[in-house]
Amino acid sequence: MKKLREILKRRLLSTKDLGDAASLCRELVLSDLDGAGTFLFLAFCFDDIRRRREGMPVDADEYESAISESLPLISSCLDAIEAFDPPAMVARMDSLARTLVRKPPAK
Repeated sequence: MKKLREILKRRLLSTKDLGDAASLCRELVLSDLDGAGTFLFLAFCFDDIRRRREGMPVDADEYESAISESLPLISSCLDAIEAFDPPAMVARMDSLARTLVRKPPAK
């Protein structure tokens, strides 16, 4: 998870960062680490954002705003996994999903 947190610190500004984060999440799904469902969900989110960014123009301000709102939720999901707090993990994933639907980083 340390590598994933390092990618998140770069604020997912490039499609490469999004692809790297998705790939790393898929690797974590296959690891012995708890939280496979969360990692799979995050991989799908990162892949979806990357595909949208590659396929159409993205407003930089809207993207930054959406990512700024999403990154703390992603970090809190990772914190809940590390603390082995499934209720918190589910609540954070729910908040992240609602945020991404309400304010998608790339339309």
